[in-house]
Amino acid sequence: MTTSHRRALAVTLAMCMVYFFSYFQRVAVPGTIFNELQSDFLLSAGGVSLLGAIYLYLYGLMQIPTGLLADRFGGPKVLIAGAVLLTIGSAWFPLAHSPLALYASRGIIGVGASLIYVSIIKEVNELFAPRHFAMVLSVVLLLGYSGGLAGTLPFEEVSHAWGWRASLLAVAALCALSLLVLLLVLQRTHRARLGRVAPVSLVPPLRRILANHAGYPALIAFPLQFSLYFVVQGSIGKKMLEDVTGIPSSTSATITFLMMLVAIVCTSGSGFLSRLAGNRRKPFAVLGASLALVSVLGLALGAGFGPSPLVLGGFSIGLALSTVGSTMYLTSFKELNAGEAAGAAVGVLNCANYLAVALVSNGAGWVLDRFAGSAVRTDGFLVYPRPAYTALFAICLALAALGFTATLLMRETGGEAAAAPATAVREPR
Repeated sequence: MTTSHRRALAVTLAMCMVYFFSYFQRVAVPGTIFNELQSDFLLSAGGVSLLGAIYLYLYGLMQIPTGLLADRFGGPKVLIAGAVLLTIGSAWFPLAHSPLALYASRGIIGVGASLIYVSIIKEVNELFAPRHFAMVLSVVLLLGYSGGLAGTLPFEEVSHAWGWRASLLAVAALCALSLLVLLLVLQRTHRARLGRVAPVSLVPPLRRILANHAGYPALIAFPLQFSLYFVVQGSIGKKMLEDVTGIPSSTSATITFLMMLVAIVCTSGSGFLSRLAGNRRKPFAVLGASLALVSVLGLALGAGFGPSPLVLGGFSIGLALSTVGSTMYLTSFKELNAGEAAGAAVGVLNCANYLAVALVSNGAGWVLDRFAGSAVRTDGFLVYPRPAYTALFAICLALAALGFTATLLMRETGGEAAAAPATAVREPR
């Protein structure tokens, strides 16, 4: 391995350390400590869910501006800004003693995290030649998603032993350490330079994306499918399992841990399966939409008629299996918007995904609040009745049916759409 390759690898790993903590914050709060936050701050279910929604709203809204900032100032500088904000917010959140401070710190975390992923992708595109890009991107996603895994069962165990405040303060300290490592590596490799400063316009590609009706099915289906998975895995799923089945917190955290693990395998493996199937996209998207529809139906029926941990846990993991179609939506939408609109298309779809997740997560808290009168208060938090979750999953079922219908209307691209004009991607120096 040459010196230039070692430097490129060091930069990538340093960036992934920061991405790890960005994804940890996305999953760990509020899902893993839902009851603790509700008890300590006397929040409604909607109030707790809003902590997740704030992150997601800001993350989604910032995806397109982040791409423009990275194009103008360079990925490393935007990444550093995001990592600084993420570290500040991560330290403030466990020190907050009022709902206002809690929401404000969560907002800083959301803005910081929103600057990280796109900046990393841009820098990887600069560091590695095209033939290495897919492999390096897989490593980036694997290491980043590992933060989500850490935010489930491992965080549950640590917060049980130390308390959620001390645990999150330790996470903030590790995040600060990762920021320090990133700064040192970028300085040593001379990567934190100013990018091109010419203004970048989004209007022409955005106009083309909106005028391309062939991409609408994926633009509708993917946000719906992704939000259904995320609302169970990262928002109310852990609490739902505890409220409906009475299983202990550690057991429900194990199920959300398995959901994340299954999603990582499905997301990273579906591209390889598509390649074996002749670059066909639609069959895997339809498979994912079908699994989501069946799983949400099972969760609705399980919550209402058969509150078994095995049943609800099984259908929750089935929802994680539905992510097998995720990369197919993204790839198809990019191929349908080839040329100058391809990069913007990724930003638009990612923006729609996280706004949908925020809306569904917020809506889930709102639905649970409608049943607060029949909830049982235990140790400061509310245990919501089974009909609350049945109503919630009935709404999710309608969304899953809409996503399934939109998926059936997708156009098969077969990987043959013209690629966007290649940027100057070079071998690591």
